[in-house]
Amino acid sequence: PPHKLETDVNAPAWAEYIQRNSTSNTKISSVAYVTVGTGVGVGLVINDKPVHGLMHPEGGHITVAPLNDDGFPGYSWGKEKSPYGGVNTVEGVTSSVALSERLAY
Repeated sequence: PPHKLETDVNAPAWAEYIQRNSTSNTKISSVAYVTVGTGVGVGLVINDKPVHGLMHPEGGHITVAPLNDDGFPGYSWGKEKSPYGGVNTVEGVTSSVALSERLAY
């Protein structure tokens, strides 16, 4: 179906889905597209349709357990601005903000 407006991760997920299915003999029905930058985003196409909704795939807010000897308290941008805390999340561990603050820790 045609799309006019899409999130910054769903648009490339949809593009990868279209590209793969138009150039390959092996068709796919689902794709995950992950971006890592100041945050972490996940665009999903499942069963030939982009995933939408109030929370759409908030992959960066998935909880992760810190290593036992990891004393890093979490990145400041995530703690203060993220509605999910940002401390023990994929985004809180892997985003460029978290990595730069971890290096300075």
